[in-house]
Amino acid sequence: MKKLLLFSVLFCALMYSLEAQTFVVENSDGVEIKYTVTNGDFVGVAANSYTGRVVVPEAVTYEGTTYTVEQVNANAFSGSSVQYVELPGTLLKIGVMAFKNSTLDTLRLNCPDPPTNLYGDAMDANMVVNLFGNSLANAVTVMVPSGHLREFHYSAWCQIPCLTSPTAVPVTLYSPKNTYLVIAYTHLKQNLNTSGYYTRNFEVGEKIWLAPYHQNADTVFMGWDKGDVYLTEITGPDTLRPVYDHVGYNTLDINNVSALVRFTGQLGYMDGVSNYFVPAQSTNSPLYATGLWMGGYDMDNEETVLSVNRFSVCDYVPGPLTVDGNYRSDFATRQAFNRVWTVSRAEIDDFIAHVGSEGYSIPENILSWPGNGGEGYAA
Repeated sequence: MKKLLLFSVLFCALMYSLEAQTFVVENSDGVEIKYTVTNGDFVGVAANSYTGRVVVPEAVTYEGTTYTVEQVNANAFSGSSVQYVELPGTLLKIGVMAFKNSTLDTLRLNCPDPPTNLYGDAMDANMVVNLFGNSLANAVTVMVPSGHLREFHYSAWCQIPCLTSPTAVPVTLYSPKNTYLVIAYTHLKQNLNTSGYYTRNFEVGEKIWLAPYHQNADTVFMGWDKGDVYLTEITGPDTLRPVYDHVGYNTLDINNVSALVRFTGQLGYMDGVSNYFVPAQSTNSPLYATGLWMGGYDMDNEETVLSVNRFSVCDYVPGPLTVDGNYRSDFATRQAFNRVWTVSRAEIDDFIAHVGSEGYSIPENILSWPGNGGEGYAA
């Protein structure tokens, strides 16, 4: 009986001790944050009914004891209606699914180093994504301390859009099919199987390396020359905007033929696939690929000049020459002429007959045709 009584007393004391390890303290905004004691004078943020904006302090005092906030417990904000969560510089660890299925928009981390898991091990990519869930991981913005973005880029946290304020800038990279990109500091080195835009965030002044683009690439980057790996420095959000885009093409549809025409002078070819069909609505392609072959003499009639397209090897870029025979290679110029203008004979005849007449509207493809000089271009 004495042993049973002693066990009951010890059990009750243990239960009381466990209950004492969890408490709620209001932050400076009046938000009730729940904590659990993790080790000695350290606590972790526990699940509670969080909504809106939650700012977690570095330390909390409860019943005369001051505790340092070192972690966010597993599922702490999972399923909650929070939009903004700020975590202190003392943070070291974050548990699994801490923000999953929540309405989180922005997570501000004031800790200089990427948080580990609850065991103190560095997170891998799956663990970081698991904190937010697949859908939220692509939508949430993680703010990190200024000057420490590189530490997060070196870690698995590069899976999540990370920014600093105010020095980090988002840089949009365009990758055509089967193009390799190597971004130092973000560990992005992969074969992107689908074309598209990929946004990464960098500190101003950060240097990155880009691999030469694949021969099928439709896009080059400002300052990026063909051939060797190119090193560039981030100076602003436009540093790596594409010089020309993947949209500079049109379809020639006449005489029951459908033929793709690209601004690079290629005909019937796109990313290794034939696009020259006869009849137009069929999949019959008698021609795999061809392009413009042009030859002539230079201004002194002393040298023969030849420009030839073979499959994806192109000698043409979009845009007219200036009056002095030079070519403008800036981003704005290439974007302005990154298209193929298509007109029909009927449209041209109608234009000649009715231009200037009341009620006549000039078709956009004729109105925008850059054939009239101006702005320093040759007429």
